Amino acid sequence: MITADESRTRRSRWMTVITVAALLGLSGAEIRRMNRPYEHDYHGHLLAWFALMSENMVQDGFVETRFMPVLNPEPETYPNFRWYCTHPVLDVVLRAALVKVFGPHEWVMRLQGLVGCFGAALLLFFIAKELGMAPAAAGAAVFGMVGVPLFLRLAHLSMHHPMTLFSGLLAILCYLRLREGRRPLSALLLPVALLAGMQFDWAGYFVPLILWMVEILTRRRPAYVFGIPVLVFLSILWVWIHVDLIARVPRGLLEALRSAAVTQVESLSPAQWFERVWQYQLFSYGWVAIGAVGFAGLVSLRSVNALKTRFLPWLAALAWGALNLAAFPSKAPFHDFWGCYWLPLAGLSFGITAEVLIAVLKAVRIRNAPWLVLGLAIGIAAALLIMTPENELAIASGQQMKETAAEVRAMIPPEDRGIIVSNYKEGRLDPLIFAAYTRMNVDMVPG
Repeated sequence: MITADESRTRRSRWMTVITVAALLGLSGAEIRRMNRPYEHDYHGHLLAWFALMSENMVQDGFVETRFMPVLNPEPETYPNFRWYCTHPVLDVVLRAALVKVFGPHEWVMRLQGLVGCFGAALLLFFIAKELGMAPAAAGAAVFGMVGVPLFLRLAHLSMHHPMTLFSGLLAILCYLRLREGRRPLSALLLPVALLAGMQFDWAGYFVPLILWMVEILTRRRPAYVFGIPVLVFLSILWVWIHVDLIARVPRGLLEALRSAAVTQVESLSPAQWFERVWQYQLFSYGWVAIGAVGFAGLVSLRSVNALKTRFLPWLAALAWGALNLAAFPSKAPFHDFWGCYWLPLAGLSFGITAEVLIAVLKAVRIRNAPWLVLGLAIGIAAALLIMTPENELAIASGQQMKETAAEVRAMIPPEDRGIIVSNYKEGRLDPLIFAAYTRMNVDMVPG
């Protein structure tokens, strides 16, 4: 005879298995897009840029480049590099290591984006369960996040954001698990994840800040109150040592930080800034996600217990994206992926909304309400993934540039490869994509 508790445990396990399997299936379906050429659009341009820096590190040597990203694709020696210091270096170093092992293929350049995004979605499932959500609601949180338009865009963007997102959520999961007592693996992974996130992107520094604030407002354990600031200090100290003392970049760390937050919006009025931020960041989530965020915030105020278990996590998730926007206001009007650190907020909001929906369905005596909601979430996410339109023109143009670059590369002996100066029609050729395929510095002059 199976008891009610045993039945709930069995159902919870099956829902966990199905959620993980469905998420792996969706990520596997996305693999088909990974080896296409760099699209001739804004995202393909950035993909080629970071691919170029990764290949440069392999070509010139990790030691020669001092493990710092460099922009000149022609072979060069220290210290005659064009340094890239706008972001921390771990993303490029990790991608360069993958290039060293597997070669400079397009799928290698996109791998971190796919792993980071779908890994972050998986971590969100376990975070939601740690917050007390039932497996069906936690699954809805995952597939709600996957269904956001920005998620799939980010999964194919070869930049530092996906792995920063993954590291931050891993740190949050370890922090939540450590509330329950001694967990050696979580205790080991927490500082590692925090340090990794800070070395992937500046937005990674907001996670320890948020966790520190949560600790101050709740338990105030000395190990966290004093330990988290020490980790942040060590991370900043290492970045300074790396940039100023090891690589000896002429601009230095302070200039790199200023460059990362440089104001580029002086020509925009406040109304224009808000309009572009809405267009590039908030609207990229879709009205359904925005509505879910607002609804979840209101529902989380319904009781004292909900304030602790729902509203505080909701507010912390809101803070991550808001801090990134506030710290780098010049980036948001121009980069349509800058609001990606609100993805956990969207997922968590879908989970809270699913809890309410399940409760309503149970109240009207609909059987198997949790299974119905979980199946609906998986189905919608899968449908959105399948129906996501491809920019066929950008893909075809990228393929044409790849073929043209191969012809140019075959005609020029290695010893003569260097800077190409040529006329071209505006919009017909992307210099960075062409440089990534030719391995030459392309200085294109509009015809």
